[in-house]
Amino acid sequence: MVPFLAALLIGSTVLLFAWMFLEGHLNRVVTLDLEFADLPDPFIGKHVFFISDIHRRHIAESWLNSLKESMDYVVIGGDLTEKGVPLKRVEANLRLLTACAPVFFVWGNHDREAKAQQIKALLDQYAVTIIENTAYVIDEQGYSLNFAGLTTCLPVNLILNGRSTAVEPMHQSCCSVIIRILSMN
Repeated sequence: MVPFLAALLIGSTVLLFAWMFLEGHLNRVVTLDLEFADLPDPFIGKHVFFISDIHRRHIAESWLNSLKESMDYVVIGGDLTEKGVPLKRVEANLRLLTACAPVFFVWGNHDREAKAQQIKALLDQYAVTIIENTAYVIDEQGYSLNFAGLTTCLPVNLILNGRSTAVEPMHQSCCSVIIRILSMN
């Protein structure tokens, strides 16, 4: 009985690690069609490519090129990197993403734990817009679209119920459409 349980435990552990490895290297694209009743005409049909939790991954140029046609904006929703990832890899990923469309970035907890100043320098070098507890307004034909990003450790329910001062800059905007992009630590 003991050898059977030991074999079962070892087999389960191997399967778990194999699954974790595959999950960590998988590129998964989920397409969502969002409809807003009062979305101004200039923004109808626009596509936002939201990517997060890149961590140690190499973004494959062929994979990104297959999606490129459907990108009007790229949003990196946190965890572009983590401790120990070479800056050259982060730079290569940024180079590929910025070649597709304008890029917006919200800090994630792993980004802050990595070399934050060097990451910020790379973001600036590639003209990536950092959205940190504020909103970025895109104006087209007299209409505005507002990308908002939160970088906070507050509980989600406080943020969503408007009880956080981090939300205030977004409420002060008078733009016609607000899209909230939350990056939670």
